[in-house]
Amino acid sequence: MVNDNKDIASLLESRNLTPSELSALIDQIKNPTPRQEIYEHKWSNKHVRPALIGDNHIASKSQRIDYLKDFYNRCKKAKVDAVYNTGDITEGYGMRPGHSFECLAHGVDDQVKMVKEVYPDVGIPTYFICGNHDYSHYKSAGVDIGRIIEIERPDMHYLGFDDAKIEIMPNVILELSHPGKGSAYALSYHSQKLIESMSGGTKPKILAIGHYHKLEQLFYRNVHCFQTGTTQEQTPWMRRMNLSAHMGGWILDVYADKKGNIDKIISTLIPYYE
Repeated sequence: MVNDNKDIASLLESRNLTPSELSALIDQIKNPTPRQEIYEHKWSNKHVRPALIGDNHIASKSQRIDYLKDFYNRCKKAKVDAVYNTGDITEGYGMRPGHSFECLAHGVDDQVKMVKEVYPDVGIPTYFICGNHDYSHYKSAGVDIGRIIEIERPDMHYLGFDDAKIEIMPNVILELSHPGKGSAYALSYHSQKLIESMSGGTKPKILAIGHYHKLEQLFYRNVHCFQTGTTQEQTPWMRRMNLSAHMGGWILDVYADKKGNIDKIISTLIPYYE
């Protein structure tokens, strides 16, 4: 044991570890970061038709439920396999001073009730993550609102906070992302930076990004990237910040070969205008 302690002390000294670095190392050894789960949907081997949407902000005075309903009706008509939602289904509360005056409903119970009542159900499953507005319920009351929505709405399936990976076809990964940074000076800036941060073995084939309330299609580093828009009009706060709202969503036709390489993507933009 004495020799072991000397060896450990010598190793720490040679690596010049600070006390905080040592503490972080011990925590990582005791509680290793779990490998992110990849959900398996695999709708087909050759062709899948997913829809992408996000940032609905239900319970906001600026919500556009009419656009959300129209989008789902179009998805039904197009025989979409599933709708993938990139988060901020709810408006949340306490996001900034005066935010409560922008809300139609307050608190977890009332906002879940509104989602249950107004979020469209046309017989197509919805898979969703939660974003920073949804997370405000957890910060204020310790409640994961995504889990409650999933209980109240059997057609809506919760995949966690901020990020989720789904295998929609063999070896074809769709990643849903709700980043935390504010808007950038260029439309594609955050999309490019997010893809640049991904190492080669972790990149999805398709990346769907919410949070910024923008519509964009980008092909970069062999990743087909889509910003998924919003069904919330420009809020008073967004007007003060000079931030625009791109209302709409996407319907995709994804084709892949036997190795899981994307052969072709046909994207249909469904835009809405104030």
